[in-house]
Amino acid sequence: MTLVVVGSSDKDTLVSQVKATFGKLIHKESNGSELITPPFMKGTKEVTGTLSPLIGVDGAVGFAYRTHGSNSPDTYPLWVLWKYLDRVLYERIRVKEAMSYGPGSGYSSGHDYGIFAAAADVAPGKMELAKAILEEELEKLKRGGIEAEHLAVVKQQILWEIARSYESNSSMAGLYVSSLSQLKTNGKLTNDEASIAKVTPEDVQRVANQYLRNDARVIVRSTPTMTFTQFYIGLGVVAVTIPGTGFYFVRRFVKKRRARQAS
Repeated sequence: MTLVVVGSSDKDTLVSQVKATFGKLIHKESNGSELITPPFMKGTKEVTGTLSPLIGVDGAVGFAYRTHGSNSPDTYPLWVLWKYLDRVLYERIRVKEAMSYGPGSGYSSGHDYGIFAAAADVAPGKMELAKAILEEELEKLKRGGIEAEHLAVVKQQILWEIARSYESNSSMAGLYVSSLSQLKTNGKLTNDEASIAKVTPEDVQRVANQYLRNDARVIVRSTPTMTFTQFYIGLGVVAVTIPGTGFYFVRRFVKKRRARQAS
């Protein structure tokens, strides 16, 4: 466990508070379980789900890929690829095709492995079309269809996001916590800004071909359990059936009671 404190504080008071809070924790031995790094995919796997959302209009379709982690020099090209593809998918699938409200890509990495994803939320009937468009845009990147001007804008956007992310004590503490592996390996923080600035279109194309492979991916499909139309029809059926069933049993009970009284 690592505790990072950023800001103006008295050292003696702070240490005293830390000891009072955590000093009584009892040391326990490990249970022997090991953290296993997920292997790279071999082949294509498809997963589907029908509970996200339970009731809705749109589902989602996309791809997920295993990458190396933050200890790899590919981290920065993958970071730029993420932001570049995110903008491409927004302009193509939402603005041009008007098929999806929130298409995009994502990249998350730990020290030893990462996950890159691209997806779009679409109506169930348009999932195959959205999947084809996602694949088309990914293939463009692999062939080198990367606009230098567009890439420069994306890199500048990333640098602005980095600058804005360290405006509070808590965000600075988060920076140190997330950079522990860098500190242990290099003894200092990595210059993210300089590393982002060095990324070229060729770097982005290379990592796209290396990681976003059709023979090493997970295809993810998620559809609602029922549409709003199905939900309201079901609700209407229930609203009619329950009172009707109740009236039937009450009427039957009254008839039997009258029959017993008559006899």
